[in-house]
Amino acid sequence: MRIASGASTAETVFFMDGPYVIELTAKSPNRVDIHFIEDRPQGKIRRGFATVPTREVLENAALVLEEMNNACQERGWQVDPAAVVSKLHEASDLLSKFR
Repeated sequence: MRIASGASTAETVFFMDGPYVIELTAKSPNRVDIHFIEDRPQGKIRRGFATVPTREVLENAALVLEEMNNACQERGWQVDPAAVVSKLHEASDLLSKFR
């Protein structure tokens, strides 16, 4: 969401399961470069690359947030509902700019 809002031109997303990382870079206001990386102690191994519409990245981020929130609630894990709602509203507001 930081790239979509213009607050950042590059972000890194670390996966919880494994040495996998996604590096996102704003190519333009409407496009994002995504590098798929396996981050091993010996170094980074680039596994893939794509340029996609910013809107698609933002839609996916909102979907993942909803799924993660639901999974946490099903397990009885502590979740800050106000923070989740705030981020979903932020994503919705940003998406309206890309339609």
